[in-house]
Amino acid sequence: LTERQREKRPQFTQEIPVDKAQPPALITRQDIANLITALRNTNETLQQQGLRIAALEESMRSKRSAT
Repeated sequence: LTERQREKRPQFTQEIPVDKAQPPALITRQDIANLITALRNTNETLQQQGLRIAALEESMRSKRSAT
């Protein structure tokens, strides 16, 4: 194989045998509540950024049509 072909080959990760796998972490109601709060905040931020982007795009369109 050429050097380039070797670079494109998938890299295989070592699998962890089941008997050595970590037990699943317990998730509490508080963890879920914190996650929901964080997701709501992220969603709100993304919506605000979307509005800013839309306003900026509209402003740029207006300037182009004015020239």
